[in-house]
Amino acid sequence: MRDNNKLFEALAINILESQFQPGPFTEMYDGKDPWKDYLIFRVEAIHEYVDNPKYDVRYEDFYGVVSVKKEYENDKYLLSYPLIFTYAYKKDEKDSRALLLFSRNLMLLDTADQYRWNKFIENKNNYKYIRCFADKFVFLKPVTKISIYRAILLEIKTINEICVENGLEKMFKNEYLGREEDISEFRVMFLPTKRYYNHFILITNKIINESLKTFYNRIQKTHKPTFKTRRGEGKFVAFDNYLVDEINLKAPLILEQIIQPLKDLYDARNIAAHEVITDVWDEMLWLKQDCFLDQLYTALRELRKAMFRNFNSKVKIPECIQNGRNIFHP
Repeated sequence: MRDNNKLFEALAINILESQFQPGPFTEMYDGKDPWKDYLIFRVEAIHEYVDNPKYDVRYEDFYGVVSVKKEYENDKYLLSYPLIFTYAYKKDEKDSRALLLFSRNLMLLDTADQYRWNKFIENKNNYKYIRCFADKFVFLKPVTKISIYRAILLEIKTINEICVENGLEKMFKNEYLGREEDISEFRVMFLPTKRYYNHFILITNKIINESLKTFYNRIQKTHKPTFKTRRGEGKFVAFDNYLVDEINLKAPLILEQIIQPLKDLYDARNIAAHEVITDVWDEMLWLKQDCFLDQLYTALRELRKAMFRNFNSKVKIPECIQNGRNIFHP
């Protein structure tokens, strides 16, 4: 996977050696420090890049990079300069997002690209953005917060470490921390469409329920349900039994917080996998995704805490997930 930090450093160096190109962004530049000045655009501006296999579009915890793949770099009809972006949020509207890009990057685009982006421009006074983005790229401060995507992957890794510490087989067969290329559609929904949401559901189920498949099969033999269940639900009843019998977790509310999101994800995956998609644009899907992630993170966090207590574990819990205060939605 491309190292976006190194790519950004390379872009910063190139800016010092490059000249701004003629176009609307260069013309509107008012003399402010181009290292800090930014513009806001409708999210549709990214559409032609994320759906074009000639582009590489990556998103880390709080910023993304759009660039042309190496083999197509000589194609004059493609983006003329890589772009760093993050999401901005309309004030008081959680389900309304836009793109923030630095003026300095936009002024390096050729004239055609500048005009292409210019048609999507928004009034930046109506938007706010993630402070982490400014800390990293403007004020050069260390960033202590992490996205909920990374937090979920950290919880999975920590749960597995507790299992290994106590001589148990890892609960999750696959750990995707550091393998973001394998799960790129988990990191962020670039556009609020049904298609992107379904991709998010499928990849999230792969990360969690499919990774738990071996564990589910094992506990269904040792903690099988004592009553008839619907197809596919037996594993969740067995998991509930396992948490009560082996992890000594008796609190009904905590059990519900762990089991129900896994069941909801399994059900949503079945719908996404078998649905004939009539794609729709619905900004509420961003909120729906955020709620799903919150519930899944809570499930994994409570599972990790229960296992930690039960085994009196000495596993070091990453500081960024210890109290949950350093986790944010991109």
